[in-house]
Amino acid sequence: MDIAQIPIVDFLKYCKEGARSKGYSWIVCILCRSRDCKYLYKSIERDWQSLDNITGRSMLVLLAGNEVGEHEFTLDADKFYITDKYRSYIKRYNPFATVIGNSGSIESDLSSVRYGILKSHIPNVERNQTDAVNALRRYFGLRERDIPCLVYLPLYEDRLPVQNIVVPFPKGEVDLYAYFKELFNRITPLVDELVVSDDKLQNRIENTYKQLISYASESTRCEEIIQCIQSKNYLACEQPIRALLSRYIDLCDRYKEVNGIDYHVKNCEQSELLLKIEQAFRTINIPLVEPFPLNAYISIGNNNRIKNSTIEVVVQMQSDG
Repeated sequence: MDIAQIPIVDFLKYCKEGARSKGYSWIVCILCRSRDCKYLYKSIERDWQSLDNITGRSMLVLLAGNEVGEHEFTLDADKFYITDKYRSYIKRYNPFATVIGNSGSIESDLSSVRYGILKSHIPNVERNQTDAVNALRRYFGLRERDIPCLVYLPLYEDRLPVQNIVVPFPKGEVDLYAYFKELFNRITPLVDELVVSDDKLQNRIENTYKQLISYASESTRCEEIIQCIQSKNYLACEQPIRALLSRYIDLCDRYKEVNGIDYHVKNCEQSELLLKIEQAFRTINIPLVEPFPLNAYISIGNNNRIKNSTIEVVVQMQSDG
């Protein structure tokens, strides 16, 4: 077994690739230091499986920069590993990151961190949670005052021009379970409709488009190819770009025959649904934990010496809620 640590940003990049291939549409990263929300991690530990059930297979929740790497965070789950999809005995992890629920393994191409190159990664692995949070903050382009927060990372670059969505935490102890429950109450019908709208012809167009963009990005004629993709014009160029471009144009023509409208990746039915879901991410606020009353009863028995006296009582209670 080949198991090793990698820096948290590299972990996130491989996690994105693996989550996309498993059909997830989003990764949401919980970016928080232990001092920012005193009881957050205990509440996550308590609601671990419930959070996993709510988010389901559409959203992968990444918990980053906390006591995941320390003994205080005592979840039954083992470290979350990303497995090399070509060699299953190769696994990589970051000590300050895990995936809520650990409901399934994530596979990715770990060729860049398999053998010799791994030596250059090891010195860059974060030493503590502050290093981990700072690394992700820089990667997301956030300011220090933006922490703590949730960061939504869309995984559908081939369908929409994507932008990370940042949801700030309010001041106080937050209730993430209540937040995700309200969020999914709103977006579940949209997510279900998104799956239904995913027809075979549209899939073929989008897969061809994705391959085209990938090859075009490596071509010296990148801008010219992109223009032809957008205008749906044929181009005499190198293979396999030429064949893919021809296939893409033919499939778009077929889509117009069937649906009576031109096909545009950025304006398809799926994109409209995705925009509505993203709007829910932006508009639903994270609630605070509601305070609950506490009654304290003191029995003084028949001790007449303290009867009718004023007694000062300090009740100290530590709760995981």
